[in-house]
Amino acid sequence: MVTILKNLVSQSIINNVTSGIGNGCKWITIHETDNEKATANANAHGRLQAGGNSRSASWHYTVDDKEAVQSFNHNIRCWAAGDGTGNGNYNSIHVEICVNEDGDYKKAVKNAAELVKKIMKDENIPLANVVQHNHWSGKNCPSKMRSGKCGYTWTQFK
Repeated sequence: MVTILKNLVSQSIINNVTSGIGNGCKWITIHETDNEKATANANAHGRLQAGGNSRSASWHYTVDDKEAVQSFNHNIRCWAAGDGTGNGNYNSIHVEICVNEDGDYKKAVKNAAELVKKIMKDENIPLANVVQHNHWSGKNCPSKMRSGKCGYTWTQFK
C-alpha cells in the first residue's frame, strides 16, 4: 500500500479554497497536476495547499511515485471539478496524480490506484463512481491517462 502522509490545511485556509464541510463522498475524481517541473511531487503540492494555494482550487490528495499526501479530510467540499455546486465539487473526493519530470509516472498511477481502492473501501464508493475530471467539466484531465501516451489508459487504471 502506498504511504499516506497527512499535511492537512488549516481551518483559515479551508474557508478560502473550499465550500466547507458537507462532502457527500459519493464519487472519486481523478486528476493530473499537469505540473511537469522537477520536484513538483506530492509533498510539494501538499505544501502548496497547506501554505494557502492562491489559485482558489483545492483537492484532497496528491500522489506521486513514492507517496500520497492528504491535504483535506474527506468531509470537505474541495474546489477541483469545475462544476460549481454540482456533484463533482460537493460530493467527490479528489485525487491528483503527479506528472513531474523527475518522477515515475507509471508508479504514480499505480500508487493512485491503490489509494483509490482504499478510499472506495473506506467510503463505500463503487468503481462506477470513480471518474475523470473530464466527467464534470469537459476539461481534458487527466490528459496523459486520457491519451494513453505515458503507459496507462483510463480503462487500465480502472
